Amino acid sequence: MSVRQSDFHFPIPEKVQDWGMAHHCYSPVFRPETEKEIRKVFQFASKQKFFLAFRGGGCSYGDSAINNNGIILDLSNLNKIIDFDPNTGILNIQSGLSMQALCEFSLERGFWPPVVSSSTQATFGGSLSMNIHGKNGFSMGTIGDHVLDFKLLCPSGNIYSCSREENSELFHAVIGGMGLLGVILEVRLKLKKIHSSELEVKTKRTENLEETLDYFERAENASDYLYAWVDGFSSGRSTGRGFVFRARHLEEGED
Repeated sequence: MSVRQSDFHFPIPEKVQDWGMAHHCYSPVFRPETEKEIRKVFQFASKQKFFLAFRGGGCSYGDSAINNNGIILDLSNLNKIIDFDPNTGILNIQSGLSMQALCEFSLERGFWPPVVSSSTQATFGGSLSMNIHGKNGFSMGTIGDHVLDFKLLCPSGNIYSCSREENSELFHAVIGGMGLLGVILEVRLKLKKIHSSELEVKTKRTENLEETLDYFERAENASDYLYAWVDGFSSGRSTGRGFVFRARHLEEGED
């Protein structure tokens, strides 16, 4: 059924800013809660020749969710947990679920997301659209490596089930596709089993870049998470000095 402009609520434009606070725009922001509402926005935008941009938690440093003179579709209200199998660790969620909600749900059940963002406000769908890495990228890769399948709603109104076996080309194009192909409605991913919510955390001060990289290589096999802060103002023999942070989940009997 087509949507008439007369019976369509058009929001007042509001200021939308990226997380890096370098870009902003004034755009009407729709905050749908159902697939039906998304379809209505698609139909309206198509009829009125508006460009659309999708937004999750608004945690992108750049301007990927900035849309001057266009419509922004904020998907953070699509945030339900659909199903979870504690035997397999497979979780089915709506794409607007925040990383904080995902982590809290997982932790209460003895699981943890295989890759998490730096910001708890990021949504899973936004993270998948950017194919983010975490502080464990050296061992776990990116978030797309742990997604089993998802449902994609395209502007045409078609819904595609995408996995490595079904619509595989679309599956790989959407992961890291910055929302250019449609709205991710639901996602299934596999969580990892953990024994404890506590971690062992260690900090190492390094005197130069060579020592920083050397410590990374030596700590890699014994760490679940590993990253560094590098002093950008150091020079000479101190170039690349900084701090390396490492952490690992505690095993049974260690907490």
